[in-house]
Amino acid sequence: MQSASDIHIEPDEKEVRVRYRIDGILHDAMTLPHQVLDGLVARIKVLSNLKLDEHRLPQDGRFKIEKDGYKISFRVSMLPVFEGEKIVMRLLDETSNRINPRKNGVGRGSFGNCASRNQASERHDFSGQDLPEAEKQQHSILLWIF
Repeated sequence: MQSASDIHIEPDEKEVRVRYRIDGILHDAMTLPHQVLDGLVARIKVLSNLKLDEHRLPQDGRFKIEKDGYKISFRVSMLPVFEGEKIVMRLLDETSNRINPRKNGVGRGSFGNCASRNQASERHDFSGQDLPEAEKQQHSILLWIF
């Protein structure tokens, strides 16, 4: 799956397409016969603690797989479509190194103790020389969030 973030299982009229999202782009991985869809949907619903008999409403669930020292969390969305149920699974690697916000410049003193926007503008003049430092703080926050 080479660092896929999502797995999409999409039923068509005669087949089921499996696609991986890698770097934001969906790539076709395989095509399965339509007969396997019911078993595949049932298996993922059981793993995710979803209702097996519900086919008309969207459902969300999750499950984890631990194998060979890896922990992967799956966030599952089942969506009803005309040809059956579409499955979207978001993959989250729980064994990857977590981002430490303190190493990325986000700490207790990064933003001061600003109670309001006016106080922040009084303490920090974001025009001129302070702008590059403000940009560094902003980018470190974005990296920390993602």
